[in-house]
Amino acid sequence: MDACTGHEDGERATLRHGKREAPLRTRFSPPVLILAVLLLAFIVPPAVFLLNASLFRTRPDGSFDQLTLKFYAQLFASPFFLESLWNTFVYAVGSAVVAVALGMIQALIVERTDAPGRGYVFLGAIVSLGVPQCSIRSAGSCCSARRVPSTISCAPHPAASPRR
Repeated sequence: MDACTGHEDGERATLRHGKREAPLRTRFSPPVLILAVLLLAFIVPPAVFLLNASLFRTRPDGSFDQLTLKFYAQLFASPFFLESLWNTFVYAVGSAVVAVALGMIQALIVERTDAPGRGYVFLGAIVSLGVPQCSIRSAGSCCSARRVPSTISCAPHPAASPRR
């Protein structure tokens, strides 16, 4: 509680140009609201569709058929489920540790030192946010001396092609 006005800090209204504004808690900037709506519009419909598609069988025409939990039963009964879950956990924790360590090093270089080239370190941190990871991976595999096999291939498997 503020001793001068008797209001809670978040409830204190401000005067600007003779008009009383809303408390600070309830104001949102229009760009933030627009971005939140766009994010919800691009995230929620695909997530709802995936959940719906996982709970129903599909007919040959693509429409939904019967409600079933068979797919979840198959998933949890698979002998590879626990191994895949563990691998995912290790990958996520390892990625987070490496990202935090690299971020701390970049932050220390940019904010706490007068090292030459610290502007480039700052620029690299910002640019890395805009470059999709698939572009980085494909550029790395194209530019490396050793060809790295891709896990996703559009070429048909040689055994699948008809023999002449």
